[in-house]
Amino acid sequence: MMNIKSRKTFNNILMKEHINNYIEWLKQKILITQIGEWYEITIPFLDYHNDQIQIYAKIDNDNIVLTDNGNTLNELELLGVSIERSEKRRNEFNVILNRFGVKHENDQLTAYADKKNFPEVMHRLIQAILFLNSMKTDNNHA
Repeated sequence: MMNIKSRKTFNNILMKEHINNYIEWLKQKILITQIGEWYEITIPFLDYHNDQIQIYAKIDNDNIVLTDNGNTLNELELLGVSIERSEKRRNEFNVILNRFGVKHENDQLTAYADKKNFPEVMHRLIQAILFLNSMKTDNNHA
């Protein structure tokens, strides 16, 4: 019979294997397409329409610009959710962007990274997009 310490160690190893399997699955599902000097990165997270989310990245020397190319705000507008017409929505929008360190530039969600912090910055941009997509389901303040 396994003692408690051995069982916890075994379960830890097993869970790490599950996490590694998830990371491998995620890597397999990410698609990268070069479009001129930009890279379209399609990730397996779904938007409001069940479409995969796309992020665009441009490498400029040691810096990387990440953007949603305006897709998130455009989708909100198409669904009648306006950031500009409601002070409450605008405040909620700004809180989400600030929480994740994302900027609103030229009607696009934008984040800036270097090669060291790229994974974290991309993750924060994805989180901001997902949070903003949830605004579509709460259309009380449109």
